[in-house]
Amino acid sequence: MINLSHILIDSLDDAKVNLTPVIHSMLVTFLELPYNNDVKILEWCFNKSMQYFDDSAKIEHACSVINHINFLCDQSKVAETLFFNLDKEPYKNSPELQELIWKKLVVYVNDFNLSNREKTYLIQRIFNNVESLFNKVPVRILVNDIF
Repeated sequence: MINLSHILIDSLDDAKVNLTPVIHSMLVTFLELPYNNDVKILEWCFNKSMQYFDDSAKIEHACSVINHINFLCDQSKVAETLFFNLDKEPYKNSPELQELIWKKLVVYVNDFNLSNREKTYLIQRIFNNVESLFNKVPVRILVNDIF
């Protein structure tokens, strides 16, 4: 099956122009109509934003994506992509984003029906942030909801 979004992304990779407005537009479109089973666009936008956006814009877009996750439908692929991409700079140094990750993603981990791989990313995130973790997240969430 030919996927037009994949063709678009492949074409944009070769473009010799500033992709900032394109990336922004694609992220906004993703938020309005998430491609539940195709997160290649989201991943591409996060990877390209490293080149074109400043740190505050990257964090702003990441917060928007997290805030628009729909817990009523299965968006585990979106969650997995976020867990992977948000474990990079500058995301992991943003207290605002880390708090949002806990409130919107980690607390609702069971709602995403995460695979073992996704839970592995989550567990790694927990232990990477262990010092601040126990001050903010109730132990019952760690024990009951995650494990």
